[in-house]
Amino acid sequence: MKNFLLILMILVLVAVSAGIFFVLSVEGVDVQNYEYTPYEKSTVYSDDGYSLGEIYEENRTYVPLAQIPEPLIKGIVAVEDSRFYEHRGFDPIGILRATKANVQTGEIEEGASTITQQLARNLFEDITTEQTVLRKIKEIKTAIQLENKYTKEKILEMYLNEIYLGGGSYGVQEASHRFFGKDVWELNLAESALLAGLPQAPSAYQPDVHFDRAQKRQHWVLDRMQTEGYITVEEATQAKEEPIEIAESKKDDIIGTYKKGYEKVIRRAIEEYVAIYKEEHHIVSDADAREQAQRSLKRDGLSLYVTVHTKMQEEAKMQIEQAVANRNLPEATGALVTMDSTSGRILAYYGGNTEVDMASRPRQPGSAIKPLIYSGALEAEAIEQSTILEDREKDFNGFKPNNYGDRYYGHVTVREALVQSLNVPAVEVMQRYGIDNTMDHLENMGISTLTENDYYLPTAIGGMSQGITPFEMTKAFSVFSSGGNLVEPYLIEVVLDKEEETIYSRVEELAVKEPRRILSATTAEYMDDVLTDAVKRGTGQNARGRYQTAGKTGTSSDSRDLWFAGYTGPYVT
Repeated sequence: MKNFLLILMILVLVAVSAGIFFVLSVEGVDVQNYEYTPYEKSTVYSDDGYSLGEIYEENRTYVPLAQIPEPLIKGIVAVEDSRFYEHRGFDPIGILRATKANVQTGEIEEGASTITQQLARNLFEDITTEQTVLRKIKEIKTAIQLENKYTKEKILEMYLNEIYLGGGSYGVQEASHRFFGKDVWELNLAESALLAGLPQAPSAYQPDVHFDRAQKRQHWVLDRMQTEGYITVEEATQAKEEPIEIAESKKDDIIGTYKKGYEKVIRRAIEEYVAIYKEEHHIVSDADAREQAQRSLKRDGLSLYVTVHTKMQEEAKMQIEQAVANRNLPEATGALVTMDSTSGRILAYYGGNTEVDMASRPRQPGSAIKPLIYSGALEAEAIEQSTILEDREKDFNGFKPNNYGDRYYGHVTVREALVQSLNVPAVEVMQRYGIDNTMDHLENMGISTLTENDYYLPTAIGGMSQGITPFEMTKAFSVFSSGGNLVEPYLIEVVLDKEEETIYSRVEELAVKEPRRILSATTAEYMDDVLTDAVKRGTGQNARGRYQTAGKTGTSSDSRDLWFAGYTGPYVT
């Protein structure tokens, strides 16, 4: 065995020596002009200051070397590159040592690459995946260049923030959060040794999946630290006996980590950021804007402050879940959007308990669309407040609408027709107003889901091709709450870069934008009064509460979709 090891080590030394002659002649990476900019995750914060979720390509939080505990630094050096402070990026002696150790144990206990070589692979894509001798030589040359440019401390800092440590965690700070639920500077010797053992094979040693393997590896790390003189035998023994508690993970493969119940808020914020990014950077193509904006979110360490308030969001979630439970429909779900019509701030955005965001999914609105139809006809003077409408069986060129329960009231006022949600008068109003005019008015009120198939009279009572989203219905009803103005709803209030400099502010944008008037003050005031009546004594009575509320119910023909759209003061839901 000794002869075999000797021959093997001689062969390795010869190969290494021969390889060195090629290193300087191989074209390497331009390290001299390289600027180290690690990918950093972006975080979404609520209006009341809570972290709602994180968006990332590589889940990383950069920490300076001074905040990383000595036992973790020494453990990494002992295991990955014990001669780190002695070589200049490439270590032939280390290769020989690792070869001997791995042959003796029959396992890959030690890596042959230095910490600087590993860092080179992590930083430069063109030497990451290529499995050739030329790649290895390029890696060695790049490592030497890194050593010439940076101090040992800076190389260690970059390495400890770059390495993948399993469980979707890049760098020691995120790994510490992921596996121990604490900041890296809070780790003790036992926890530090466990982390130090992960770079060699993160998946194989991932402690929340393979704890026994991770613990065995931890013991080996502690032995190496003791051999290198970093800790005493007593400290190693005590650390091996130290109990370790592994934290539970909450992760979404699409957007990263998130607070439960807020994943659709984060997705909506991402969509809004794409639109902001497109406008701010004057990008023509939607696809290009999406690609660049998402790359920015995943890499640039942004802070997105949204308008959602956690107390209102939790209340929205509870109310929807309770409403669904009360109907004993386990497969049903619901959605709720609340905005402030004075500003457009979205205060709650709950898209249901399925993968689909029901707050942004069009559904048949039923009679909830009627206030939109009536308001347009009133504004255009196709009808007046005093107009008398006919509520009887009627044929509109082959379309024969009927009221709920087939009950008809004869001649009715505009107010009564809307308060009692009568179908025939609504169709008559749309006919008087004109189909094209009605469609134009719906678009002006923010409805974007109209199709060619909606250009017909059944739309007056919610018989639409796709329907309307809860998000856009909230937006439309804000016109009645705000006195006739359409204010664009929004989630993102402020965006900060990783230096905490403001790169976008909705407040500044609103300062130069006037709200768009859709209805006159007279029409808006009348609609507000009628919708208040609808809650007091009409179909919306279940929405009555301590505060004056205005609104309208809606039910699709097969009762698959149940709506209430309304408002209390400036708060529209």
